[in-house]
Amino acid sequence: MLKVLSAEQMQLVDKRCATEFNINTMTLMENAGIAVHKEIINHIEQQEINDPEALVICGKGNNGGDGFVVARLLVNSGINTIVISLFDKNEIADAARHNLDILPGSVTLLYSKEISDDDFISYVQNADIIVDAILGTGINTNIRGEALRAVELINSFSEVIVISVDIPSGISADTGKILGSAVSADCTVCLETVKIGNIMPPATDFNGEVVIAGIGIPDELINLNQAHKINLLTAEYISEILPYRISDGNKGDFGKVLSIVGSQNLPGSGYLSSKSILKAGAGYSMVCCGNSLITTYAQMCPELIYKAYDDENRGYISHKNLDQVLESAQNADVILLGCGIGTNHETVKFVKNFLIETRDFKIPIIIDAVGLNCISLIEKVKFSENTLLTPHPLELARLLKVDKNEVIENRIDTAKAVSAEFNVTVLSKGLRTIIVDKEENVYINSTGNNALAKAGTGDVLSGMIAGFAAQTGDILTASQIGAFLHGLAGDIYRDQNNEYSLIASELIDYICYALNNISKI
Repeated sequence: MLKVLSAEQMQLVDKRCATEFNINTMTLMENAGIAVHKEIINHIEQQEINDPEALVICGKGNNGGDGFVVARLLVNSGINTIVISLFDKNEIADAARHNLDILPGSVTLLYSKEISDDDFISYVQNADIIVDAILGTGINTNIRGEALRAVELINSFSEVIVISVDIPSGISADTGKILGSAVSADCTVCLETVKIGNIMPPATDFNGEVVIAGIGIPDELINLNQAHKINLLTAEYISEILPYRISDGNKGDFGKVLSIVGSQNLPGSGYLSSKSILKAGAGYSMVCCGNSLITTYAQMCPELIYKAYDDENRGYISHKNLDQVLESAQNADVILLGCGIGTNHETVKFVKNFLIETRDFKIPIIIDAVGLNCISLIEKVKFSENTLLTPHPLELARLLKVDKNEVIENRIDTAKAVSAEFNVTVLSKGLRTIIVDKEENVYINSTGNNALAKAGTGDVLSGMIAGFAAQTGDILTASQIGAFLHGLAGDIYRDQNNEYSLIASELIDYICYALNNISKI
């Protein structure tokens, strides 16, 4: 698991390097340049570029200083290098200006204000490698002037390899938003750790390959759990927390999940989640559904166990079924509520009463899909201490009673708001799924792609989380494993097939491939 820092947090880390460890800006800048230079050489060798031409475009801050170091190292490696400074020498910060001053004479140094658009285009067009060292992490307003001109010219030639230093210029390091325009990089060399803007959409389309390079910052300054609460889930971390399977285990050892799911109009949701519970490794997947739906489910998946209630052929759950459902819940290790249950007023009343009756339950309770829509219709909802809500953006917006766009533009903050308001763990679905626990720790998933943007894939995710919760007993751990493997299953499907054709029932079959991938680490 990697720490994800904001621009302000990274600036404080840099200051503490100097004050507490005697590591000054010049040292960090030199190390950053070395790391980027190494990645450039790797690209040149991989692409088998003969007599490469490099263009390094530098701003006035530390990011530009990193670029000047890169240019010096490229020339020393025998690579023909042109440097374009977007600012006059007297405008450049001290550390960066020092590295400008010590550029070898063999570097062609130009100032952009003296270059016509035609000449600038020619330099960009003739380069094999462009290094974006323009703006870095410190910007928070739309780019303009020479920086905007440089960014748009870089993006006008897609065949040139573009490598950004720390973050593509024009991206907010704190949100991932595009500030007017941004460099579309082939590779971004993140210095010491990733920033929010390296991993959150829409910036995910601009970073290209993300490479993390150490520059000599002590680990203890990065791994501050109390101050740095945002984390990126990695395959190595997931492999460490994946539940251990005892060799002589029986189905009772791996947990029982009770799924209160399905309705006459949405039977597939309950099937997808219930089958995914078994695929994730739980011993029992018990479906709590109306007796009118049992035949439907039995034809879909014979491995399920049924805890039927009398729905009087209504095809949905009612508050009249509360006692029967609570009796079934007594034998469960995990409860999954909501997939496809509908929002009939009698169903909403059931959900309200069920939540009241289970407030003292210690087992994990996962509420997803239509169950979340029921909650948004209930006033003053309280949950048990081990509850997980798994909303997509529209469901989250309903819970907060805000516009959906506000959720999309503020993924982390809105997930934290729901967690705080309801005192629960929250999994906010989407590209880079976000998990927030009750201590405001944030975990961002690094897997997944738009092949998963299909109806039913969320039900598969809920089932996977429930299955892992049955084995671990911990809702946060199960959320992390489930989200990562769900996304990885989608990635494996995409790599083997395409991004268009995946359907949720096929995704279930790829859970095993995702598990194989992680268990080998």
